[in-house]
Amino acid sequence: MFSYSGPLHSSKSIVLRSLIVSSFFPKHQLLFNTESQDVLDLKNALEDIKKPVQKISFGAAPFRFLALRLSRQVGEFIIQGEDNLFSRPHQTLTAILNDLGVQTDWGKRELKIKSNGWIKPEKELRISNEISSQFASAFLLNCLDWPQLRNNGLTIRLDPPGAGVSNEYLQMTIRCLKQWGARMETIDSGIFIPPDFDRHLGEGSMVLAKCETDMSSAFTFAACAAVGGDLVLNPFLDTGLQPDHVFLELFNRMGILCENRLEVLKVSKAKKINSFDFDFKNTPDLFPVMCGMLSFAQGTSLLTGFHHIQFKESDRLERTIKLLKEAGVSFELEKNFLKIFGQGIGFKPRSFTFDPFDDHRMVFAAALFKIKNPEIKIQNSSAVRKSIPDFWKAFPDNFL
Repeated sequence: MFSYSGPLHSSKSIVLRSLIVSSFFPKHQLLFNTESQDVLDLKNALEDIKKPVQKISFGAAPFRFLALRLSRQVGEFIIQGEDNLFSRPHQTLTAILNDLGVQTDWGKRELKIKSNGWIKPEKELRISNEISSQFASAFLLNCLDWPQLRNNGLTIRLDPPGAGVSNEYLQMTIRCLKQWGARMETIDSGIFIPPDFDRHLGEGSMVLAKCETDMSSAFTFAACAAVGGDLVLNPFLDTGLQPDHVFLELFNRMGILCENRLEVLKVSKAKKINSFDFDFKNTPDLFPVMCGMLSFAQGTSLLTGFHHIQFKESDRLERTIKLLKEAGVSFELEKNFLKIFGQGIGFKPRSFTFDPFDDHRMVFAAALFKIKNPEIKIQNSSAVRKSIPDFWKAFPDNFL
């Protein structure tokens, strides 16, 4: 049913970060291969960064990265987007911009920014990481080539201190910046950005964002293969930067044969999937598809750390529960955990029509059930364009 052999696009998360860096240092090269809508939106905006009206379709990361990038300039700018983008929580973005002396005006589907350039806080900048680590990442990336840092640097205080939501993605931002030559120090309550933060980044030219495989997408393809198909990713390039590369370890715990050698990843249909327990605090994007996989597991899986997924492209917890109910999967949802009672690899879901609310990862999750029951209908299947535009090419022509 599912069959794919070939390469997969570059890491969307790393490419988005690289695009911001290269906007400050144009001599740096970007080597990547992706048609993700998020990447295309940010790339197009940065190519004409003085343009007063910009468009980000529905990606929170490119939107937050771009808002801070535009605010580094003197002028007035508007970023427009879809309803589901502006329905997500952006209060922390407003707080950061205001603390930097930038005025904001939020409309139904647009953000107006009026800036005279950033004004450096006298002591420190506090950033909430209760909902997402993207805000701290966005600020760090846009501190490049900031003259006011040259005096005595700046301390970022994360609130709450320590590991917040999706902390591994913030750590990925820090590791990427350090690999590219930036300097910073992780302290107990946050991050210290020293006066020579970007000195080496500004020297000469370098290659950013080599074509590392997108781990979230690799996981999605591997899950489809395990439920009902086969997969050969060649090349499969993983340096461990992306938090979602943990799926390789999880597949091992689930008893799924996953051959990863010589930069080639092979996954075949599983004869059995083991249940397991997992905390999604640092890898929220895995949640919908993993819930779909565990529906075909043997035994009960206990899942935690997922409540912040309600702030994604859709309320992914609500949509995932809806999907499990429609498919006929037994589960138990409490305040702090979700138990999925696996139905076994031979489970055939009920026939139903599912609305993913234009959320690409909910489409991927529904596709797992459709592999087992082709009569299932998925609305808004084109939502995959956000991350894997060619997703449906791995299925038979009449699959949809």
